[in-house]
Amino acid sequence: MTVAPSPCLLRVLSAPGEIVFEYNVAGPAVQFTHIVGTGVVSGSGLADDLLADLAVDIAAQNGALVGTTVTLDPITWRVTIDVGVGNTLRIMGSLAGTTCDLHLFGFDQGVDTAALQLTTAPEAPLGTWASPVPLGGGYLRQRSAINAQAVAVSGRVVTVRRGVHLRTSLEFTDTPEASVFHSGASLAPAVHDADAFERFFENVSDGGQWQYCLDRNTKVADAVWVLGSSDFAPSRRIDGWPFFTFGFDALEFVA
Repeated sequence: MTVAPSPCLLRVLSAPGEIVFEYNVAGPAVQFTHIVGTGVVSGSGLADDLLADLAVDIAAQNGALVGTTVTLDPITWRVTIDVGVGNTLRIMGSLAGTTCDLHLFGFDQGVDTAALQLTTAPEAPLGTWASPVPLGGGYLRQRSAINAQAVAVSGRVVTVRRGVHLRTSLEFTDTPEASVFHSGASLAPAVHDADAFERFFENVSDGGQWQYCLDRNTKVADAVWVLGSSDFAPSRRIDGWPFFTFGFDALEFVA
């Protein structure tokens, strides 16, 4: 029997700001500004992949940087920037020119990273969640008719249809505690533990759109949703059991 892949959820970012980088290719350090566009932090290589956009921009700065890769590891769920042997790169988080929330890429806010060939984020990208387990259940697809009805004295029913909306319900069963609850601390420059669904839930509860991807390895969107009127209320089988079950509703995103 083939085990179903574990999915991931990716918030769609809309031009969240700019990031100042500093590279060195055996010469004086050079700074440049990367404008983060609209898309998802995925590493999928698709048209909406913000990590692919970043890799292209870094490579365009100098011939020695051609071959730069920016990836999101499907196991560790951390962003890594590799600028090639003999080259280094820094994220200049302390500069005023960095207006993007670096938590969205998993990095500390307001902090300059070390000048390295390989730069790996300390945390998962805020606004994403990689499930360690396959989807457990839910009705997956439900059409809700938004109607107004009146019943005449004769018994005739008059219906005015306003529209039909697609809904879904997702449930994750026996999920490890670390992937469910965050530390309980509020977000801070160096506090952005985003491996837990709780942090994702808080992030997208503002109505932001997010992609549901069937497989955290390929990160290809199956559909785009917004969070429904749901509570974050995990349960477990018995007291002390380190695995939790939770579910939530979502509505189809309509531009």
